[in-house]
Amino acid sequence: ISFIGDEWAQLRANKASAGDYLDLVAAVKSDPNAAVVSSALGGVGAIYRRVAATPGEKAGLAKWVRTNFSPEYVKLGPPTSSDSPNKRELRAQLFGILGYYGKDPAVLADAHVIAEKFLANPASVDPTLGHTALTIAARNGDTALFDQLQKVYETAKEPDLQISALNLLAEFQN
Repeated sequence: ISFIGDEWAQLRANKASAGDYLDLVAAVKSDPNAAVVSSALGGVGAIYRRVAATPGEKAGLAKWVRTNFSPEYVKLGPPTSSDSPNKRELRAQLFGILGYYGKDPAVLADAHVIAEKFLANPASVDPTLGHTALTIAARNGDTALFDQLQKVYETAKEPDLQISALNLLAEFQN
């Protein structure tokens, strides 16, 4: 984790390139520790938002994300009740990067299904994956999901749920 942070600092100081950082991320993509992968993926998100300036660059980075992380996500398999907290977090991290920045069509479709289940019955979905799916679904959502989240915001009795729904409304791009 320190090495990833050091490389990120080098990138920010213009002493390393985004390509150097992405090479390091690709080297740790198979690490079984969710904290290591999470640390690396934070920089990928920043590169997507701040460095990839054109639609072509964003599309290239999205393809790189899919190429590097889809196989790792598939290796984890579907969620089970016997999954360790680390495995659940790792699955959510990979799911998140593939949906949010990788624009992986299968993940986007799964996010919509998981988000619907999570909104209907939060206990039916692993909460880590459910929250990640909701964020991805909102980012790529339609009017029906927007209206559903707005209703949650307006009618929820729990302040945390209201704030969460309100934050998700800001994710919508359409």
